[in-house]
Amino acid sequence: MAQSSSGPLVSWVLTRDGELGAGLSDDSGDSEDILSQFAKSGIDIDTLAARLQDDGAKSFVKPWNELMDVIASKGAQLKKAS
Repeated sequence: MAQSSSGPLVSWVLTRDGELGAGLSDDSGDSEDILSQFAKSGIDIDTLAARLQDDGAKSFVKPWNELMDVIASKGAQLKKAS
């Protein structure tokens, strides 16, 4: 397990009922079995993975651009003030 200065790095998630619980373990758990079940159900795992990656990347574009706009605006304000 990866270590930090404060101890092991652990992935934490909020459960459906709002309780804090451990996230993914260091091993892949039963992910291979789950992906196999998806494939048996007719889900194309490679297509699913590509779509999830694409959707995830797209979800960062707008906030990133907004952040860059704020930084540029603040930079312009600082230039005018100096």
